[in-house]
Amino acid sequence: ENNYTLSVLIDDRQPGTGFYLLEFYWQTAPTDRPPGARPPAARGSAVTWAGRVDGEIVVGCRAGDCASKVLIGGPVVRERYLFTDPLPARAVPVRLEKPDGRGDVVLLEQPKAANEYTAVVRIRDHDSGPGEYTFTLTWPGGGGEPVEPRRGLVWRGRVDEKVRVTVSGRTAVLETLSGQPEFGERADFDRDLPPRENFAAAVRKLSGRGRVELIDYPSARNGFRLVFEIEDRDGGGDQYEVEVRW
Repeated sequence: ENNYTLSVLIDDRQPGTGFYLLEFYWQTAPTDRPPGARPPAARGSAVTWAGRVDGEIVVGCRAGDCASKVLIGGPVVRERYLFTDPLPARAVPVRLEKPDGRGDVVLLEQPKAANEYTAVVRIRDHDSGPGEYTFTLTWPGGGGEPVEPRRGLVWRGRVDEKVRVTVSGRTAVLETLSGQPEFGERADFDRDLPPRENFAAAVRKLSGRGRVELIDYPSARNGFRLVFEIEDRDGGGDQYEVEVRW
């Protein structure tokens, strides 16, 4: 009927533009293989990086960590990445796939002993102001897939204009950025936020009329904290319920 086409609709209802990063996985062969048939080959391993770049940077990915270094321009904003498997400590061939952004994205260095088995990518943004970028590095490997995040906590509270919630361990701290301060917020944890990085996380608005956005992921850089913001622009405040998954 649709020539075997998968379609996704993104409906952004907030003023201005938003940045979206989607990944899709599917089987490369039918599951009902005849007896004795060989299973499909492993998909391989990958890391996907995304961030806002203003100038020129290099991104080095090693083991299970990616770190950016600014060469020219402003700092990298909203930097995040997700590994399916750690990059091996050996000279594996790495491919740059799905680079996206208005400037140049180039794979500068392959992992080797001289660079401690680090894959290095350079991003050059030639236009004024920061631009959104994303890329994926792939290599032969275990073929693992990211673990699907599950509920870690549900936050409830009233928001008038804009607040920031910082999650660490089994605590959630509210900071009022603008508007009237609110009291009586509550965070119900199903489990602790782990003190590590490189795992999938997401926020989902269960109730409330405004916008909810995940702005920082747990990392050694920020003390393994997860940060999200709630913005209510309609005046008078509203009650919110937000699910956080990891």
